[in-house]
Amino acid sequence: MVDAQGYLALAYTFSVLVAVGLAVYAFVKGYMLRSKIGDTEAFITARGQVQWFRIGWSFYAGAVGAWVLTSPAGYASYAGMMGLVFYAVAAGSPFLMIAYAGDSIRNQLPHVMSLTDFSGWRYGELPKACVVLVILFNMSIALLAEYFTIGKIFKYFVKSAPYPMVIVVGILTLAYTAYGGLLVSIFTDTIQGIASVFFFFILAIYMAATFRPGELPQNQCEDIAVPEQNSTMLYCYDALPCRPYDAFSYYPCISGTPQCSAFAELGNADGCPIAGYSSILTMPLSLFAATVFSEAMWQRVWASQDKRNLRIGAWVGCAGVIVVVFFAGLTGLLTAWAQNPSLINGPTTEVNYNGVTVNASLEAEPDLYLFQVLYKGKFPDIQGGEFAYVQQLDAPDFSGNLFKAYPSIQNWIGVILVVLAVVMNEGAVDSIQNGMTAAVASYFEPIIKQWNLWWTRGVVVVLNGILVGIGAWLALDNVKVKVIQLFLITNQLSICFFVPVLVGLSTRLHRYIGGGSFLFSGLFSVFCLSLYGVNYFYNNCPPRGLSLVNPDEAVNGECSQPPSGYVDNLTGKQYDSGSFASAMYYTWIGNGYAWDFFLVPACVSVGSLLLSASFFALIKDVKPIANRLQAWGIDPDYPSWGIKSVANHGHLYEEGHAKRFGSKVVNRSLSTGEQSQGLDKESSEELADAKRSSDDTSEAV
Repeated sequence: MVDAQGYLALAYTFSVLVAVGLAVYAFVKGYMLRSKIGDTEAFITARGQVQWFRIGWSFYAGAVGAWVLTSPAGYASYAGMMGLVFYAVAAGSPFLMIAYAGDSIRNQLPHVMSLTDFSGWRYGELPKACVVLVILFNMSIALLAEYFTIGKIFKYFVKSAPYPMVIVVGILTLAYTAYGGLLVSIFTDTIQGIASVFFFFILAIYMAATFRPGELPQNQCEDIAVPEQNSTMLYCYDALPCRPYDAFSYYPCISGTPQCSAFAELGNADGCPIAGYSSILTMPLSLFAATVFSEAMWQRVWASQDKRNLRIGAWVGCAGVIVVVFFAGLTGLLTAWAQNPSLINGPTTEVNYNGVTVNASLEAEPDLYLFQVLYKGKFPDIQGGEFAYVQQLDAPDFSGNLFKAYPSIQNWIGVILVVLAVVMNEGAVDSIQNGMTAAVASYFEPIIKQWNLWWTRGVVVVLNGILVGIGAWLALDNVKVKVIQLFLITNQLSICFFVPVLVGLSTRLHRYIGGGSFLFSGLFSVFCLSLYGVNYFYNNCPPRGLSLVNPDEAVNGECSQPPSGYVDNLTGKQYDSGSFASAMYYTWIGNGYAWDFFLVPACVSVGSLLLSASFFALIKDVKPIANRLQAWGIDPDYPSWGIKSVANHGHLYEEGHAKRFGSKVVNRSLSTGEQSQGLDKESSEELADAKRSSDDTSEAV
């Protein structure tokens, strides 16, 4: 029989072999394709070289990183079947939006290199800088979440140091990405995608054959000790389908449990937003917005041979992601259902900790609920801690124990699952690395005249080398945060800016929505969301322990000023009443995907654009107002520094843009510029000259 060290050795051996094997394949393929990777444009776009089969697998592999083994299962355990369905659909369907929107961008800018490129052409330099910053932040969080996830799997499940595999995957992907660029990454995506589907197929068969949890839990309530309060609280849970009894019922039902990080509603489940219903808004909105600012997805648009290959590939990738995310989430739902209430109040068992026998609560890590299906829906025999990761706590848990024991790998299917995690992690990491490189290279390439392919490769090494180091540090649990919380801040930030980006696709609105409107909409949305969250926190944050013991003692939900503040039962975060830092943390990281924190920035963003468009329509198209402004010497079409763009001001067209974007841009810009009011005579003459020079290509538009 293989012991714990044996499984650790097997998991590491096969994981490293697979990771190195994929890297060797990438280098060989890069050498074979070296003639097609001759400059920066080819390196970051692979323009028009890929058919639908590889595009589909690339969409899939670039999206389903190791996070799929953690976040969906943990989310489904409290959002229920409704939350799971919307999570799965929202994870795959943005590919379709990317395909159709990307085709529109290609029609306007045939040689576009990135979303950053398009934003600069459409809105100007300041919005372009804003877009590249949001992209880098969004993708950096996604990359760190991948490193954090694979580190967590190796720490809790493989029972080893978490950072070695982070470094192995990070350096290998960095190396072959710097060598071969996007085209090589797409070829590796095909292998990684097929391998992950094969592994998931094996896991599905194993689960169907072995998942036998025995007697399922019945509806019941029990008193649970609250040691720090020297008291108890009533703890109720239901079997599936269920309607949770109170704010602390973690257990799943069709519509999910109350999302009671809404402070004022703790202890009153009827008043809490239900996680499943919240997912109807939060999941599509957050994942669509985050995908818009993922340059890795837009790269598939430029690489596809034509519109047909792009759209078929997007549908293939969409279907694959929906199926896999749903299956991964279903494992968490089944695990939580079969094992409640012991998931968070696990049975006490004796374990060996540094040579001393101690009592520990056997518990399932929420981010690793999927791995629990390997044990037939039950907690396995951890044999005195040999097959468990034992963690010492800062304070006793509900059972009065100072230690927790998390089941670790102890069968062959566990080894396969770890290898699957590494394959998926490598596929997502190289896609993110390529996307970040494209965003930075396309931003600086027009500015730095000496820019060449080696500069682009240098960006890959420097940018991603820093993130590998940060990822290895995070893997050591230096930051107490869940994977899905890492995505929350970037999802909300993306929602503030994604509407202006998509509105920019409309040529009819070029005249009315420009760079100023873009910046106003995005930045004002960030401000309003922060204001809403801080105000909510100040009005609702209760003192620590108040809602745990006797919610009725709260007076109108107002905060008092206890020294220790309040500890959120769902996230474990300690908040200090009246603290601006705590309020901002809650707003951007700790709100638990509450629907109102997504609706506010979306509505403000749309409203800001409508306000801006109405204002410019008023001062441009209402003649008395336009004449009065002209008399005062005010030109609403004057190309202000930082927010002037080729799309809105055709007279700004230069030969450099013609070489880069192609003749279609000339006519598109001119037709928009001709409508502008108040262009000076010199600019109008330049406009006419440019138009005459492009007559031969006017049919291309």
